[in-house]
Amino acid sequence: LGHALKGGLATLYARGAAELAHRVEVAATNGNPQVVLAVLPALEVQVRAIPGELNALAMATEDG
Repeated sequence: LGHALKGGLATLYARGAAELAHRVEVAATNGNPQVVLAVLPALEVQVRAIPGELNALAMATEDG
């Protein structure tokens, strides 16, 4: 899941979220649930902001 999320976020140019997803992926691969749990709240905040940002972008392109 971390790998797929990281790729999708990088495609959307959500670099901060992609970096956090990478940290989750690496921590999960290394069997470090403490890091995963520490990073997930910040990742969730960034991912939840994406639909609003995409909507704003769509509205801006419609206006311009």
